[in-house]
Amino acid sequence: METDTPRRVDTGVGCLILKAVAVLLVGSGAGFAYNAFSDTGIPLRTPPKIRPSDKVDWSLYVEGLRVTLDEAREAFDRKDAVFVDARHPRTYAAGHIPGALNIPLPVDKASVQRVLGDLPKTTRIIAYCGGVSCQSSLALVKALDGFGYTRTKAFYGGWQAWFWANYPTTRGNAP
Repeated sequence: METDTPRRVDTGVGCLILKAVAVLLVGSGAGFAYNAFSDTGIPLRTPPKIRPSDKVDWSLYVEGLRVTLDEAREAFDRKDAVFVDARHPRTYAAGHIPGALNIPLPVDKASVQRVLGDLPKTTRIIAYCGGVSCQSSLALVKALDGFGYTRTKAFYGGWQAWFWANYPTTRGNAP
């Protein structure tokens, strides 16, 4: 005798979902593994915030050539150094250390001669630029050393440190 009870028809939906989950897990694992060992991988954590001073390791480049904010202020007060601004003339004109001369990069012997004139090669020169991440002052110091100036230093904090310390500033074009 035959019964009219319906038979359960297995459509494979459960099996299909199980396979999809398996493919998803295997693919994700492979993707994370590739990302972890690839040079072009995407970081899974947000990197720490980088400060401008982290971009430049001044100790590697200017050991013995560096002037701090306090040393720059002392030299300014005693008037025993010539300050030279390595920034662009427009930036210099917007604000600079009083009495500072402007020698923007790139530097050549003619521009140094024009600005420094007959200044003795033994004059103490403190070069500065925009701030701790700027290396123009160091490049200027090296150039001046190459032109025979023997007492050149780079002001580590630059214009930014000077300005925020509320030290004297002035505006206008180079003299």
